[in-house]
Amino acid sequence: SWDYLIGSIHQIGELDIFEYTPSTPSECRDLWRLYYQLFIDAASSGMFDILSHPARNSILNSYLPDDIDDLLGDVASVAAAKDVALELNGEDVSRWPTLVE
Repeated sequence: SWDYLIGSIHQIGELDIFEYTPSTPSECRDLWRLYYQLFIDAASSGMFDILSHPARNSILNSYLPDDIDDLLGDVASVAAAKDVALELNGEDVSRWPTLVE
């Protein structure tokens, strides 16, 4: 048995977000939307106690869509409703303070 099960998103479809750099604003926006939909799906699944680093899509996708606050709000709402914590660590806070805020 586990004390906590932590989930994270490292791939969007076949794309590894730690290796792939999107090339157009449209693609960047779409990847953010897919990334947060995966967070919502993971939170809704009932499998995880914690979902880690919801800011990490910023590593190679520096474009933030205009609706980023709404996307994050949707993730936070579902996570709260499903009693799933969202983990932000020191690297998230120092590398992406505006996004984490």
